[in-house]
Amino acid sequence: MISLKEYNISDYLLRILNNILLDMVELFEDTRAEDIDDKEFYLKVLFPEHLVIADKSKCERELSLFESYIKDSFHHELRSLHKYMLFYLIEWYKDVTSSVDFIIEEIDSSKLETEDDRYLAPLLKDLYYYKDFLFEDWDFLDYMMSGLLKLYEQSSLWSEILDFDIDEMFDLLPPDLQEKYFQKSEKNAQSSVSTLEDIVITLCYSFKGFIEFKGGWRRLYYENHQIDEKGIQSLFYCYISLYCRTLNIDVSPECDAGRGPVDFKFSNGDAFKTLVEIKKSRNTKLLHGIDIQINEYGLAEETNSLVYLVFDFGDNQKQIEKLLNIYEDLKRNNEHLHLIIIDSRKKESASRAKKLSSK
Repeated sequence: MISLKEYNISDYLLRILNNILLDMVELFEDTRAEDIDDKEFYLKVLFPEHLVIADKSKCERELSLFESYIKDSFHHELRSLHKYMLFYLIEWYKDVTSSVDFIIEEIDSSKLETEDDRYLAPLLKDLYYYKDFLFEDWDFLDYMMSGLLKLYEQSSLWSEILDFDIDEMFDLLPPDLQEKYFQKSEKNAQSSVSTLEDIVITLCYSFKGFIEFKGGWRRLYYENHQIDEKGIQSLFYCYISLYCRTLNIDVSPECDAGRGPVDFKFSNGDAFKTLVEIKKSRNTKLLHGIDIQINEYGLAEETNSLVYLVFDFGDNQKQIEKLLNIYEDLKRNNEHLHLIIIDSRKKESASRAKKLSSK
């Protein structure tokens, strides 16, 4: 059985969960068997495309192994490759079934032994919640791995700060990156992040990953309405403050050096400063913010290290396009100006782009 190490769950409920997962696997296999002309496509639904291209037989073996884990009575903790498979199996299953078709076996409430049993039992009836309780994090997804590897190349300390295991990613990496990782010298692995600006950019992208891929987008809404920019600033500050203390970086919210308060000033002594300004996509001063406002803050703080952090709620796409054009022009004169756009839309399900691009 696939276990849930984050929960104290009885074998009774765990077997029900694994029976549901087995139904998903069997439907996937039946569908794949019917489409004999395009079996490779179905492998690309569950596996990274580079792995299917390089070793289809390995993918077949891993799928069989995964199914055996679900069927047996041992408790198995999944490797990253199997987490990846399970994540996209759930996405596929949601695409090919409806909520009406999703029926699970009756759960006997008298056999629910723990508080976690009673918490999880109703969630098993709704596919929407599966990715929340099955995965502690989504570090195995391509987007997250790419960002985490960049951090690790700067310093191995990031694996401790952000709590990820670089070895867990190995099976999911393309061959060239596997080779690069194992050839990486210990000296390079232990080297420190080069500049304050690198650290701030890293934290912003980590926050972007939290919002887009770890359910953080839910914190941007209250009673089905977007929170205001002050609320977003508070959320960002809560996220990055512990990292900053760990790295001995001072972060000052609403710091005013004479031209109005910038949302955040990061500093490491008087010589090194990076500023972060936050805007929602429908802010009427979205374009003014990057063209004028953040540069004035930089002049006041005597730094050209600037980050413009935009939360795109999907409600102002024409302005976002204009913003990107303005940024490209400004970037030519200041390579230390950075625009980071965070997809802040509600996410009923993960993107189907992987499936569509594989077809």
